[in-house]
Amino acid sequence: MLIEGINFLEILFELTIFFLLSVFVYKIVKNYVLPLLYGEIETIKEKEEDIKDKDKLLVSSKRRLEKEIEFQNEKFFLLEKKVQLWNQDLVNKNKKDEELSKFIVKQVKEKRKKQEVNLSLFKMQKIVIPEAIKLAYKEIEKSYSGKKGESLFKELILKTEPRSGNI
Repeated sequence: MLIEGINFLEILFELTIFFLLSVFVYKIVKNYVLPLLYGEIETIKEKEEDIKDKDKLLVSSKRRLEKEIEFQNEKFFLLEKKVQLWNQDLVNKNKKDEELSKFIVKQVKEKRKKQEVNLSLFKMQKIVIPEAIKLAYKEIEKSYSGKKGESLFKELILKTEPRSGNI
């Protein structure tokens, strides 16, 4: 029985040491390991919340950027339309200016032609009029020379003389 008792006591001692060791490990785990694990869990939860917040921020930033891109595209489209209208206005203005310049050139050419005609007439008159006067003078001298011219001259004076009764 002693052998059995030693075995029993030994087993009891072993169990007590195991129990004490278990209690000691439990207290170490409870006091040191569990707070570390809870701290790690809390850190992981904080990181998870931080990542969720960043994700929400990224999603909202993405939506805001998409709206901004859409707004910029609309502005670009409107600006492009304005540039096209401005370009069309410039083209129309250039056409009008071209037509106006052609009209002015045409008027200047017509005026030049008239001036050339007038100049040629003036040059011709410079030559022709003195000759015509000479010829007319010679004809008049021939026609009205002598007594015939004198009688016609007196007749002209009588016809042009004012009459006192008629006036």
